[in-house]
Amino acid sequence: MHLLCLYNMWITRFEALIEREWIQAGHPFRTRCNKSAYAITKHRQESPVFLLFIDCVWQIWQQFPCSFEFNEKFLLTLFQHSYSSQFGTFLCNNERERIHCKVADRSVSLWSYLNRMEILQDFMNPMYEPNPAVIWPSVAPQSLTVWTGLYLRGVINQAPQDEAWKEIYKIREYDQELRSKVNKLRRQLASLEREAISHGVVSPPMQKVDVPSGDGMDNIAVTSNNNL
Repeated sequence: MHLLCLYNMWITRFEALIEREWIQAGHPFRTRCNKSAYAITKHRQESPVFLLFIDCVWQIWQQFPCSFEFNEKFLLTLFQHSYSSQFGTFLCNNERERIHCKVADRSVSLWSYLNRMEILQDFMNPMYEPNPAVIWPSVAPQSLTVWTGLYLRGVINQAPQDEAWKEIYKIREYDQELRSKVNKLRRQLASLEREAISHGVVSPPMQKVDVPSGDGMDNIAVTSNNNL
C-alpha cells in the first residue's frame, strides 16, 4: 500500500497512514511495546511489530533516498516515541482504552509537535524530488542492510553522517537560491527585451521556420517574431 500510494511519501500523509492503519486500526502499542529499562521479566505478547514496519520503510528509503520527503531521523523519532514518549499518540492498545483514559484531554499529539515548522525542518529530506512513478524496491537479500542508525547507534558514531547530511542540506539550499536568482534574472531580461523592442532600440529576433517543398527539399524561411 505504501508503494502504491505516492502521497504517503510526504511527511504529513505518512503520519496519516500510521494514524489510520496502526493507531485507529487498533494495534496494541501498550502490549507490543511494553518494554522498560527497569523491566525484570519479558511480557509474553511483547513484539516489535511496529519496528519491523519502520525498518521496512527505512530499507525502501535506502534504495530510493530521493523519493521520500522525510529523512532517517524522522523514522528514528517514530520508533523512539512508540516505546517511550511524552506524547499520547502511541498510548494504550485501542481507541476504547484511549477514550477511557482520556488521552486526548490529558496529553498532546505527537503529530502536532512534529508538524511545527521549526521542528519539521529537522526531518525534511534535502534530496527529495517528487516521483510520479510507482517505486519497485529490490527484495534480494543483498539489497537489504542493517540499520546502523538504530541497531548500532550506541556502537557506531553517527556524528560524521549527521555532518554530511547538514552539508547536503546547505548545498541544496544554495542550489535552490541560485535557481531562484536565475529565474528572476530571466524574467527581468525578457521584460527588458520587450521594452527595447517596443521603443525600437533593437529589432525583433528572427525565427527559423521549416517549410517542406514539393521536390522533397526542405526550404528554410526566416520570419520575424512580433509576438514579443
